Amino acid sequence: MSHRDRGAAELSGHAPEVRAISTRTFTALEDLLTDSLTAAQRAGHISAGADPRRLATLVLAVVRGIEAPCKGGSSPTTLRSTAETVLSFLPRP
Repeated sequence: MSHRDRGAAELSGHAPEVRAISTRTFTALEDLLTDSLTAAQRAGHISAGADPRRLATLVLAVVRGIEAPCKGGSSPTTLRSTAETVLSFLPRP
């Protein structure tokens, strides 16, 4: 497999500049998710005792994990069901 065919996460262990870009990107995504989850928490949609940053990290990990079955040809229905299941685990008030 050539370097062009590998993902940023895989290449980050071999190329410091890719690692830096990957880290900035994942941090930015976690920040956006944290902000969204904090807003949902303030609106009463997520339990007040939940940690929005930890939930953001979980959601991002799942989103990244969904990429594999997506590339493998899973149906949109299956992918949507997976996403809905993850959202159902968010702590509710």
